[in-house]
This record gives sequence, C-alpha cells and structure tokens, in this order.
Amino acid sequence: MVDAQKTRRIGDRLIGYFISPVLWKQIGPGLSAGRVQSVALKWICEREEEIRNFKIEIYYNILLHGTDQKGIVGIFSRTGDRIFSKEKADQILQNVQKEKELRISEKKETLGKLFPPPPFQTASLQQEAFKKLRFSSKKTMSLSQRLYEGMDLGNGQRNGLITYMRTDSVRLSSEFVERARSWILSELGETFASPLERKIRKSAKKIQDAHEAIRVTDPFLTPKEIKKFLGKEEAALYDLIWKRTISSLLPAEEFIKIEYSIFAAGECFQLETKKTIFPGYKILNEADVKTNPSWEKGELFILQKVECEKKQTEPPSRYSEGTLVAKLEKQGIGRPSTYATVSETLLKRKYVYEEKKFFYPFSLGEKVNFFLQSSFGELFREKFTAELESDLDRIEKKEIDSNSILNRLWLDLQTQIQNSKFILFQKEWATVLQKKKRLVGESVLFVEMASFKRKKALERKNFINAIVSQTVNL
Repeated sequence: MVDAQKTRRIGDRLIGYFISPVLWKQIGPGLSAGRVQSVALKWICEREEEIRNFKIEIYYNILLHGTDQKGIVGIFSRTGDRIFSKEKADQILQNVQKEKELRISEKKETLGKLFPPPPFQTASLQQEAFKKLRFSSKKTMSLSQRLYEGMDLGNGQRNGLITYMRTDSVRLSSEFVERARSWILSELGETFASPLERKIRKSAKKIQDAHEAIRVTDPFLTPKEIKKFLGKEEAALYDLIWKRTISSLLPAEEFIKIEYSIFAAGECFQLETKKTIFPGYKILNEADVKTNPSWEKGELFILQKVECEKKQTEPPSRYSEGTLVAKLEKQGIGRPSTYATVSETLLKRKYVYEEKKFFYPFSLGEKVNFFLQSSFGELFREKFTAELESDLDRIEKKEIDSNSILNRLWLDLQTQIQNSKFILFQKEWATVLQKKKRLVGESVLFVEMASFKRKKALERKNFINAIVSQTVNL
C-alpha cells in the first residue's frame, strides 16, 4: 500500500508540474490541473453544455381524479406516447368527461423483493449524507472523523463510535455481525434475523479492502440512547450510519406491486401501488411503509375531475457534490481519501461555483477545461485516469512495480506536450465564446450572472468589462 500511495503522490505531482506552467502561460497565473479534478471539471462543463443546447418541449398528460365507493382516493395517469398537441389533449379530455361510468378494467399483481443496501463506504456515505442531510463531502468527513476519534458518553472516557471512515470496502467482521445479530434478535425478533452467511459480505474487484465498511462500533448504542452526548449534526450522521449498518443485516422487504387500469374513451389510464407483505429492513424507517388503496377488477371508480396537465421536458440535472462523488466512484477515478477534496479544489480555484447545492462552471473553468481537452485530451479523460488508478491498485498487489508506471506516465506527458498545438488554442476558444454568446443571446455568459449579482455595486462596471474580455481573475 505504501508503494501505491507514493506512486499516486509522485504521479499527481508530475502531472501538476508539467501541465500547470503551460496553463499559466496560455491562460493566466495561479491555475492548476490535476488527474482527478480536471476530469471532474470536464463533466461539469459538459453537463453545462448539454443544458445550454437543450430544447424544451411542451407536452400534456391526462389525469383521472376520483374515489371508490368507500371514499378512497386514486389518481390515474394516461399511458402511451406523450401528447405534444394541446388540441389533441383537449379532445381526449372532453371525450373522457362524457363517460358516465368507469370501472377498474384490469388488476395485475407482481411479487417483488427489495434487498437492503450494503453498509457504507466513503463514497456512499458522502452521497447519502448529501441526499438526506445536505452535508457537503468535507463536512461529512469532518463529522465522521469526530465520531471515529470518539466521544465521552458520560463515563469519563472517549469511546470510538464508528470505524475508519476512509474505505472502499463493504465488508463487516464476523465478530460485529454476531453482536449485531444479538441486537436484532432482542429488539426485532427471529423473523428479522436473516441467515448469518448472507451477512458476511465479500469485496468486489478494485476494492482495496484494507478496512471494514463504515459501521457503528456497537449496535447496542442506538441513536436514541447516544443523542444526548452528541451535537445535532453528529447525532444526525450517527443515526444515518447506525441505521445503514443494522439494515444491511436485515432481510429484504417483500411486497406486491399492483397495477390498476381503467379504459375510457379509447385511452388507457393506470395507477401503480405497492402492498407491503413483510417490511424487512424498512422496519427501521417506518415512514417508508405506506398504506395504499386496494381495489378489485370491476369495482366502480367515481370520476370527480379530469385534468389536462401541462408539462415540459427537462434538461439533465447539474452535478451536486453527491452525484459528482457517485460518478467518480462508478468510473473508478480517485480514492475515498480524495473524494471530498475534488469539489473543494474546483471551488477554490474559481473554476466552478455552487448555487443551491449544484455546480456551475465559471467561464474561467470552461476555458481551462477547453484548453486541457484540446491540448491534453488523453491525459484528462476518464479512460486514462481510471486505467492509472487500476495500475496503482496493481502496485499494491505487487503485480507491477511503481517505476514502470511512473516511467510510462513521464513518457505520456512528454509526448502530449510535444504534440499539443497551443498556438491554435486562443483562436479556437474565441470561436467557442461566440457560439455560447449566440446561445445565451447576451454579451456576457449566463453562467457568470449568479456571480455577477453577488458583486458589490461599485465593482459592476469593471466586472462586466472583465467578463466580456475574458480577463477577469475569477
């Protein structure tokens, strides 16, 4: 592991030492490129370009609002192709309104199981903490560090509450599984104690597995009992980790998926519900277990309202910290210890900014990305970065030596620099700018506007001039 860590550090420095001076010369001082951060920047810029080019289309859906004879409410939605014509949608609405009596035409039942997610590792913890608690990766790791180092639980001693938080493993030790099983048996009963062999999870390939999954150290220290010793944010994160740890050892949720169909005026309308047979791991989150309507084929549906719902196609979402970490993990880029620093670096360099938890590229970030992709495309694309990460894992397994990897990286860098046509960069970038300005319809790029609004009134004139000339030091 030490050789792999040293090689990773040296490799990252080589890339920085070779590429950063070129960035300074071509764009401006103080800029940087990195093996992982530049790929993340590429994704953010590509997503912004997708959103700019996205063409919104208006379409319509028809909804049937009504109840059964017991007053149980249901909303059925039209199936089939989208309706892009308002005239057609209005015609369907009028035809359905003429129907005097509607009944459940079909009822289709399908048995299903939903297995619990595995215990947390670094990436999944950061993603879930962002999704459920709106914590940044940096905050999640800081709070995790405190839980790992331990808290005084009233006995005058520091007690570590979770295992090490930088790991890509989902493995649980057999000793912990036995203790967790004791809690499950005592608190939930035998029906929730699934077979022991299912609980000892093995690592997937490319996982270093030096540490266990991120889990609580003692399952009997429940969130309720420990809450008074923790701060609000620490307690929230502990609750998340405790529930994920225990739920990973519980059986699957068993349910029946039910599809109801109503045919009216030559159109099919459907409502899908789920009936829980056995809650399984969702017993820990009782709010997830809902009661849904249950009808029989031929049952009367009393129509109360027919609605023509106006909708529009949506562009892909911008990356949040959670989805960015998820993609890094999926693509095999970076390590658990570096995920939290990627977005932090992009923000610090003023390549991107964060608005309502989503990342937007500054024009500086787009300019840097355009330069890196046009001049060093092979170095800062997913394939090269993922392959290098795989080679670093092979060093740890002693399948290859570090010198061969570093020598190859050195040669790749030399070749890329020698073959790059920097002289064309400024001309090509000017063309890109003109295209973006046409898309936005203004003399400044719309991605700068949120930043512009935050500038003081006295700075506005200079700021606008700087954006237009692309010389602002963001």
